Amino acid sequence: MVSKETTATKIERWFNRAKVGSKCRNYRLIVHPDEARILEEGKTSRMRKLSKQLKLNIELAKDPEVASGEFKVLDLDRNMDVTEMFKSRK
Repeated sequence: MVSKETTATKIERWFNRAKVGSKCRNYRLIVHPDEARILEEGKTSRMRKLSKQLKLNIELAKDPEVASGEFKVLDLDRNMDVTEMFKSRK
């Protein structure tokens, strides 16, 4: 099982790759509620920092159907799932 911290790091890397490889600037990130807590916690959450740093609009959605350690990303500009486009190839 992947730790919540590892999942958060994977998500941050995904958005860094997306910033370089896509013209889209509006995304919906769908994660398990447990992962959402890690991304939202703190005065300035990881999600807020990431959005500001990359100049992306990232809407966070919680879905208990998404497996812990996994995430899904939708391109809101084109209304399509782009999760696989920027996942690490490791």
